[in-house]
Amino acid sequence: MPALEGAPAQSPEASLACSSASCRSSHDYDSSADCEARRCRPSSFSMGVKLMSWALAVVLSAAVADGAGHTPVIRVLSPMQSMIHTKVGCDTSVVFSAVDEPFNQTRLWGEFNSSYAFPPHTEVSCSGPYLLKNGFRVCEGAYSLLFKPTTQQTGQTYTVCVNWEAGDAGPGPAPEARASTCVSITVVLPDPRFTDNNVGRAASFTRTFNVGCEDQIRISARDFAPDTPSCSMYPVIVEAVAEGSYPHYASGLPEGLMASDGSGIVGRAELVSAGPMTLSGDVEYSFKWRPARGHESSIPYRICFQARHPDLETGKVACVSVKVQKCKYCAQDGESLSNIAADLNTDWLHLYTANPTVRDPDHLPSGTVVNTGVLYEVREGDYLELLADKFFTSTTQILGVNPDVKLGVHLMEGYELCILPPVCGVECSHGLDCHPVP
Repeated sequence: MPALEGAPAQSPEASLACSSASCRSSHDYDSSADCEARRCRPSSFSMGVKLMSWALAVVLSAAVADGAGHTPVIRVLSPMQSMIHTKVGCDTSVVFSAVDEPFNQTRLWGEFNSSYAFPPHTEVSCSGPYLLKNGFRVCEGAYSLLFKPTTQQTGQTYTVCVNWEAGDAGPGPAPEARASTCVSITVVLPDPRFTDNNVGRAASFTRTFNVGCEDQIRISARDFAPDTPSCSMYPVIVEAVAEGSYPHYASGLPEGLMASDGSGIVGRAELVSAGPMTLSGDVEYSFKWRPARGHESSIPYRICFQARHPDLETGKVACVSVKVQKCKYCAQDGESLSNIAADLNTDWLHLYTANPTVRDPDHLPSGTVVNTGVLYEVREGDYLELLADKFFTSTTQILGVNPDVKLGVHLMEGYELCILPPVCGVECSHGLDCHPVP
């Protein structure tokens, strides 16, 4: 076992011997007789102190000898995870750090692996000084990256690697230890989805709207992108789209029609926000529509909506089915059966007969749903002239209350037609044999 420089070379036993002079000058003796014999015998306390000093010297000398041949080992401290997820607009910080073990007696530095490209607009800083190693500037400390993704980087994954080296920081000697650490940074894509049963696959039913009555459909959506530390949920907006809609409207919403009296456009649908984002992250909208005369149709409207990130053009599209019912009308404030009958080119008694619950035909409460005729399902072989004769009406009147039917177009079997059979001017025997009264 090598001795520490300056430590006693004798054994513990030899160190116990002393001269009479040293014995006289010390309190570590048992009797003067021993001193006269030029021998002293230390007390138990003095012997323990001297043994401990000798043992400590041996341990320290061994430690120095071991440190002289130390080969550094690099232990990476951060990042602890190999994959990081972030979102657009979220400040993303990554720290690369390492230590030399076990004695930290060498210098440690790191440099980025040039085989991998930084995300654009990344800020890089070093916690320590920069060194010049083999013509490259390296960091003697921890690297910090600050990255704020843009919408153009959604769905992208970037790999960043740092190569660590330990040893003499001079330009000549080769490093004594090497290590590397890599991390993949993924900018997650927004994942907007509709969260109610009014649109999409869950909306397997068809909503029914009536002419003159405003109705609405609530629509809500939320982003389901994976949660990321320190990043909030992606924002979501909902808008109407022409894609998938029927009939096709450029705005995606049913357009208004000119009022029968020429006063202006009526019956335009709209999509409005129903308030700020909820605590659960949902955004809510309302599709509102008061159909006008001329919007009635046997084939339901298909109105489509898109939920998307405000800065991205595409998102998730889902549709709702709306049927504007024929032979129904919502009375407006101040209307009477006579007003409604005049617009339909029929007699108010026809409407009165078809609406037994109406108490006062001259004063209809606003929103009263009035039956304006009866629905007839087209059968094979039916055509307009045949039906006009059959129901004592005219093709003009049939076309007037069935705006989705065109003269000369084949009537499809199963199609619904609104028929306004006259009450006055027709006589019927036994309820079946009817003929017009001259």
